[in-house]
This record gives sequence, structure tokens and C-alpha cells, in this order.
Amino acid sequence: MAKTEYKNLAQFIEAINKDADEECEKIKLDAEMEKKEKIISASEKLNLEYQQRIEHEIKKLQSENNKKTAESENRKKVQLIEKRNSIQQEIFMKVEKKIKEFVKSQEYKSFVLKSAENIGRILKGNNLCVFIRQEDSSLADEIKVAVGRECQIQTTNDIVLGGLKASTDLQTADDTLENRLENEQEWFRNNSGLTIV
Repeated sequence: MAKTEYKNLAQFIEAINKDADEECEKIKLDAEMEKKEKIISASEKLNLEYQQRIEHEIKKLQSENNKKTAESENRKKVQLIEKRNSIQQEIFMKVEKKIKEFVKSQEYKSFVLKSAENIGRILKGNNLCVFIRQEDSSLADEIKVAVGRECQIQTTNDIVLGGLKASTDLQTADDTLENRLENEQEWFRNNSGLTIV
């Protein structure tokens, strides 16, 4: 009977060992599976973090590049504005020089008298007063005749280059060379092709 007990005990131990081996194998497989899942999860998490970091760095570089591009465009725009203003100033300094030569010519007298005639015809209202430069006071009588109606002639320091200003109780007119030059400068800015966008 001792042999049978020994045999049963051996079989019992063998069955326990077999169950333990199977349990160990199952635990090993579960551990391997869990390990693989954690590795995959960690790998996906790292990939996501790296991808986010890469996207962040790309956006940062794009933002810096956009800022540098905008700064460069602003610098170029300022340079273009300065160049356009320089060209405009140079052109209109030459024009002003030509105007000063024109004012000394016989054509200037014709210009002033034609302007006076237009003012007398166009300006509505009473108490017409025509303003001229001190330098043009020798033309006062001829200007009165050209106006073609009752008027006063007054000298003013407001007119520097030449031409006439006038006012009535209803309207005013500015046909000075300064006003014409300013209008031409505005036209030049708008139509010269040197517009900066």
C-alpha cells in the first residue's frame, strides 16, 4: 500500500507540477502580451509626442519665417517709398524752377490775365476780391479789366509762386501756381506708376 500511496503522491505532484507549468506558461504569455501592448502603447505615445513636437517646430519656423518675410517686405516698402518721394521731390523741384522762370516771362502775364477773366466769369456772388502776389501788383489795373466786373485787388503773402486767388460773399477760387503744383503732385502720386502697395 505504501507503493500505491507513493505512486498516487507522485502522480499528484506531477499533476500539480503540470498545472504549475501551464500556469507559469500562461503567466509568461500574458506577461509577454502585456509587455508588447505596453511597448506598442509607449511607441505610439512617443510617436505622437515626436509628431506634435515636429509640428510645433515647423509652425515655429514658419512663424519666424513669416515674421522675417514681413520685416523684409516692410523694409523694402520703406525704401521704395523713400525712393518714390526722392524721385517726386527731384521732379517737382525742377518743375518749381521752371515755374519761377515762367513767372518772369511774358507768358505769365497772359496766364494771370486769362485766370482773372475766368474768375470774373465763373465766380458767383458779390464783393469780388482778387488776391495777387506783391510782385504782381504792377498788373493790378490789367487784372481788373480782365475780370470784367467790379472787384478789389489785394496783395497777399499767401501766394508765393504766382497766380490768383479770389472770393465773393458766396464762393472762393484758388488758381495759384502753388495750388496747381499741389494738384499735379497728387496726380503724379496716383498716376506715376510709382504706387507702393
